[in-house]
Amino acid sequence: MDLFQFTYPFGYVYFNETLVWKPMAFAYSFLISGADLFILAAIAYLSRRMTEWIPIFLITGLAFFSVVLLGPLADSIEPHRAWRVMLTPHLFSSEKYPGFSVMALYGGFLWPVTFILGALATFIYMSNKNPKYSFLKLDEEKYEKLNPYLKIIFIALIPFSLMWSIYPSTLLVNQTWIWSWRNWGMLPALLFIETFVAATASAIILGNIFKKKQDELLLFIHSLAAIALAFLLIIQMIFWSFQLKDTNFNAIYSLYPLFILAIAIFIIKASLSIKSKHSEIGLYLIGILALIEVAINKWNIFINGQLISRTGMGKVASNLHGWWFFETLAPIAMGIIVFIILSSIYPLRGEGYETSK
Repeated sequence: MDLFQFTYPFGYVYFNETLVWKPMAFAYSFLISGADLFILAAIAYLSRRMTEWIPIFLITGLAFFSVVLLGPLADSIEPHRAWRVMLTPHLFSSEKYPGFSVMALYGGFLWPVTFILGALATFIYMSNKNPKYSFLKLDEEKYEKLNPYLKIIFIALIPFSLMWSIYPSTLLVNQTWIWSWRNWGMLPALLFIETFVAATASAIILGNIFKKKQDELLLFIHSLAAIALAFLLIIQMIFWSFQLKDTNFNAIYSLYPLFILAIAIFIIKASLSIKSKHSEIGLYLIGILALIEVAINKWNIFINGQLISRTGMGKVASNLHGWWFFETLAPIAMGIIVFIILSSIYPLRGEGYETSK
């Protein structure tokens, strides 16, 4: 082996470099869109807008968020001990374990709290909207008594869901040594908007499936988020091009082709939305293209971003094993299964969903 290839100015590759965050993290970042669906449900409930969509927001959000930890826990070094994250999280610094664990904060504290709030909001709200299928058996009078508490639950759900919607970008920027992540100041904003695009696109597709009348506000929010996503990608590429001009830190340019592809899909989707956003097929295309755009972008961030050397001057091999595709789909498939179960308990098609009070 010619060691000269590892030295400056050709770029130094650490000998222990490998792909640490596997494609499981790509799927896991998709499931975080459940937190954004909780935010949409809370906004709809408190503002009395998009009220017909609250059941879809809640059921889909709860289905996705309930399995959000399966990916990172299954991908841990010792999966059989993953349950300890829930019961004995390392939240504070100690002599044995110095420092602060962001993963423990999210897995051991923020996930249970957000899940409980989301589950309570879902079951209380849906029990009134479809009492025939409710194990709570709430009549109008009982629901009226619970309504102030439900409002408090929705208000409390917003900040916890917001904290999830920017995760794991804060972890990538602050607690990893991946060059592309450490030098990506707009990554938290990008991943937040990207997850919001995925959440609204999922809602649009499911709204079509369950024959909901499309809400102009939801389409506007989705379009605004998609525009912001494309804008941030363009700004970030321009910033890197000027920042890294005449330097050897040019491995970041390997991310540009997929970014450009994601932007091209956005332009196609935008042109479709102008002409066919009121047709069923057009709405399916808008939602599907948005999910493809987000998938491309997330893969570029989580997987291709790690292939850049720790110095930013070279690339490493991905070292993906043969079963990575099925492992990637597994958490998402589990979220879909939970959605099917919940939507069979609380049918989303047909009448029975009154305007929220």
